[in-house]
Amino acid sequence: MPWAGLQLPLTAAGLLAGWGLLRHTELAKTVASSALLPGGAAGDTWVRAPWQVLAAAQPAIAEEAWARVFLIALLYVLLRRAASSRAALVGAIIIAGYWFAWLHAYELTISALITTVAAGTLFSLPLTFLWLRRGLEAAIAFHFVIDGARFAFAYLANVGPV
Repeated sequence: MPWAGLQLPLTAAGLLAGWGLLRHTELAKTVASSALLPGGAAGDTWVRAPWQVLAAAQPAIAEEAWARVFLIALLYVLLRRAASSRAALVGAIIIAGYWFAWLHAYELTISALITTVAAGTLFSLPLTFLWLRRGLEAAIAFHFVIDGARFAFAYLANVGPV
């Protein structure tokens, strides 16, 4: 886990950069306001204590900050140079959603492609629309519940019922 030390600074920088980009575009009017911010259990063998389920807060916050706020804002700004606001937003959502889903698949196989399409369609895109309509906190909370459930099942699989 050599990248773990970079998680906090990259997340903070991505969040701040994303909010900065949003503030300087008309997209800021589309995104729901934030109350706190201005403008596979099989791989989870480390979950051995009940409190470790709370580790779901880390990916929920970090991934929503950089995958939603920063990446979509950045892609929107880049695509807006050549497309209408609506087309740029749709393009940013699709590119970020499926790229982010692919990052969770880890490889270039047919199975990973199917996983990417499924995860992008069933998880990443709905989270993006939740963020756009209900705000960052709603997306983080939903992400936390999904990962928390995964970690809880991993705990039960790794240790068994208490």
